[in-house]
This record gives sequence, C-alpha cells and structure tokens, in this order.
Amino acid sequence: MNKILITAEGTCDLTPELCSKYNIEIVGMNLNVDGVEYNTKTNPISSEDFYTAMKADKKVSTSLVNEYDAKEFLETYLKQGYDIVHIGFSRNLSGTFNNFISASEQLKEVYGDRIRIVDSLTACIGQGFAAILVSQYNDGTKSLDEVANYAKEISTHISHIFIVDSLKYLARTGRISKLTAGIGTLLQIKPVLHADDEGRLTNIQKVISRKKSIQVLGQKVIDTKNNLSDIIFIAHANCMDEAMLLSNQIEQGLNIKPIIVDMSVIIGCHTGPGALAVFYTSDKRV
Repeated sequence: MNKILITAEGTCDLTPELCSKYNIEIVGMNLNVDGVEYNTKTNPISSEDFYTAMKADKKVSTSLVNEYDAKEFLETYLKQGYDIVHIGFSRNLSGTFNNFISASEQLKEVYGDRIRIVDSLTACIGQGFAAILVSQYNDGTKSLDEVANYAKEISTHISHIFIVDSLKYLARTGRISKLTAGIGTLLQIKPVLHADDEGRLTNIQKVISRKKSIQVLGQKVIDTKNNLSDIIFIAHANCMDEAMLLSNQIEQGLNIKPIIVDMSVIIGCHTGPGALAVFYTSDKRV
C-alpha cells in the first residue's frame, strides 16, 4: 500500500509551519496586482502591500489553477510513489476544483486510480483545517478510499462563519449580488455570512454594527462547537486587533485559544481588507 499524501491549493491559508507539521503539500495560486503578476508560493506579495493596494483601489484579480498546472502538481507526487487525497476549494466558489478533477482523470490513464479529489465545501483556513484533520486521520493504516471518505465526512462538520468590512468586494467577484451589497451598504448592515452545506456563501444574520457582528461570531462558536477537534482557527484580512478581540471572547467562553492566521491574499482579493472569519467543528454547519 502506497503512502497517502494530503494536498490542497494556496487558498487554504496554511502557513509553511503548519504544512510542515502535518505533511501537507500546497499548489501556488496566481494573482495580479495593478498589472504585476504574483504567485503565493514562488513570487508572493506581502499582505500589507496587497491590502494597501486594495485600499488605494488598485486593480487586483486572481486566476484559477488550470488543468495543466493541476496535472503537473499532482504528477510530481505520483512519481514519488504517493497516492493523493486532494482537499479542494469549494466547487461552488471556484472552477479550480473541476480542473483538478479533469487533471486526475488524465493522470489515471497513466498512473492508475491513485488520486481522490474531495470538495472541502469551504474556503480559506477552513479548507486548510479540513486538510489538517484528514492528515491526522491518515496514520498509515488507512486505505486511499478510507481517507477520502473521511475527508468528505469531516468537511460537513467544519463551520465557516465570517464578516466583511465592505460588501463591494464580494459583489465585484460575484459572490453576492450587487443589489444585496448596495442595500446592505445603504442601511449600514454588517451581515454575518457562512459557507452552507453546498459550499456557497450565504447570509445567516443581519447585524447593524461591526462590533456587534464580531460578538455574534464569537457567540456562535461558543454555542455550537462540538468535540470533534479542539482546534479553532481565526483568519483576518489586515485587522489583527479585531481578531484578538474575537479570540479573547472565544477563549473566555470555551477555554480554547484559537490559532490566528493571516487571510491569504487570494481570499482577500474577494473579501477585501477587514474580513474576519472563524472556523471550527460542529455537529452540523452553522
């Protein structure tokens, strides 16, 4: 039985230290900032520079991982003798997932049935969280299908709730409608959003103030977290002070100190500066 490797895309927000700790391999993602090309793995831009550019209304965009790059990435590890479980970015948020499916089908003709592509139904460090839990399950005694089936099951128990400072970025990239964004901005509504059971972004509560919306995030974690994992992640887009406030609220309520990570520039391109998200396990998705 071959060793099984867990992989994901650069949207998963795992730090190099976490990737090393849990033996997870990441494919880099491309983005363009004011006409300059970057890659999260080979030619990164700092979060500070990226969000400064966004605040100055510089043009920013991201690219899918195309079939060729997905195939090349996966083939690297097949050649090293690994079977692969790839934890993908939600297929309802990006076409990258389908490109990995296509790449795996092409590789199957040469290397056999040694790849499983699993939809994490989420994004950001939620995707990374799924990869970590699957890596922990992958103890060397499980078959490829056992690990893949666990990945499918655990993804349904990872809650992903978040707020943004401005709705215009989600509207610009089609994650929410421009009408919804316009009404929300006009009424100064700060919606609490989540990734639903199909991996789509939807509103779960409307809050008037930013401070109140942060409190809502924390209370939902306190009220609904289960015992599947003691890990809680907070991801922030250039708003560390508020991430600390959220962390303190959760720690006081659950006696668990969340891990705070920078929200990747790939995700930040769609949420904008000021996005704040929390990820944890629950009986069902909040």
